[in-house]
Amino acid sequence: MKQVDRTIAPEVTEYGHLEFPRPTETTVGGCGGGEVRIMSLNRCPEPVSRVTVVWPTGLMDCDRLPIASIAPAALREGTSLRSASEISSALESNGAWLAAETVQEYTLLHLYALNRRLRPVLDVLHEIIADPVFPTDRIDALRLRHAEAARQNQCKVAFVADRELRPLLTGKNHRRSRVSTPEEILSTGSDDVRCYWEMLKKDCVPTVWIAGNVTDDVMNSVSEFASGLAAAETGKNNITVKTEYSAEEKSCIVTGIEDARQAAVAMGMTVPDVSHRDHILLRMAVSALGGYFGSRLNANIREDKGLTYGIGASVRMSPQGAYLFIQAQADESYIDQVIEETANEMRGLWKIRMNDHELLAVRRNQQMRLAGMLDSPFATLDYCLAMQQTGAGIDFFDRTQDALDFSANDIARVAELYLNPDKLSVSIARKL
Repeated sequence: MKQVDRTIAPEVTEYGHLEFPRPTETTVGGCGGGEVRIMSLNRCPEPVSRVTVVWPTGLMDCDRLPIASIAPAALREGTSLRSASEISSALESNGAWLAAETVQEYTLLHLYALNRRLRPVLDVLHEIIADPVFPTDRIDALRLRHAEAARQNQCKVAFVADRELRPLLTGKNHRRSRVSTPEEILSTGSDDVRCYWEMLKKDCVPTVWIAGNVTDDVMNSVSEFASGLAAAETGKNNITVKTEYSAEEKSCIVTGIEDARQAAVAMGMTVPDVSHRDHILLRMAVSALGGYFGSRLNANIREDKGLTYGIGASVRMSPQGAYLFIQAQADESYIDQVIEETANEMRGLWKIRMNDHELLAVRRNQQMRLAGMLDSPFATLDYCLAMQQTGAGIDFFDRTQDALDFSANDIARVAELYLNPDKLSVSIARKL
């Protein structure tokens, strides 16, 4: 057996050009005169599928945040025909499982199922959507769990630092900066959830996504399911882009948390959004700064100086705007140094040009992320939904891939233009 010399890096095979599969779109008539779109991704050899129902309304559209958060999870708590336990048994006995979530622009239900048992579990899903009863005792238990999770978050330094930074970047009263409090969650009742769900069915036209091994039988089952969904002819079928970001003046805020064992710092600044010609190139610069394990922030602050176990940088984008987000946790005595070194590394992006090795590392990291979107049909579906939610569009994959041929000068240019550390807002959460 040949001995492996672990001091020599193994050969790496480049990905080459990646082809992103485009979903196939069809429509069926829904209940109410409107048309329901069906988006299908047929790219899996195994006889499994995922059906995701998407309504174009979410946290951004709801005046009371906890209602939108609880509503989709409450659907599986019972219908007029089945109790919560009977719903669970009907799904599990057919090898299926259901997930629900509300994000800023969407309300979503995800059903994972075996193809041969898809039709009966779609019947269960339709019943959950069309005829939920929201039993008071089950909703009470659900809101208690959500309230407890919110209480625990209030004790986490990373969560609090992020929470306090967001209004500085989006605007103090921007809907995207809202966070549910335990008190708000506990004030939410079954009637609130019922009204929200009835509003959603009445005012919004859903889109049904199907990904996996999409055979003719699967497509027929999904089409039949989609035709039974409420879809008003005048219903909303696209996300609503609300108020754009309006950043506050640069500032540094400190929030005390009782019994915190360490501190967290979150830093950020607004940057050009996805519609800007430099946005994707800027994302490459942020990746070099702190977007992967070998990034400049990690190499300096984590590895060389040992100030934190990890620090990361990313661009958070939405239809309303985009901002740079940097976060780390560290001993309270190190926080000022973490902030100072972060500023140094931001300036270094244009003062110390990337060498060929660093350029290759960033490119490969970005290629790996893109390839991850093709790992499974479900990952591809998640990417499609995320890009639609953020306003980037599905072609963002190809645009990102086309931008991988960047140079050190390209990175330096956008870093100098858009990543000035003198404009960073800082939020620190630490022990009282």
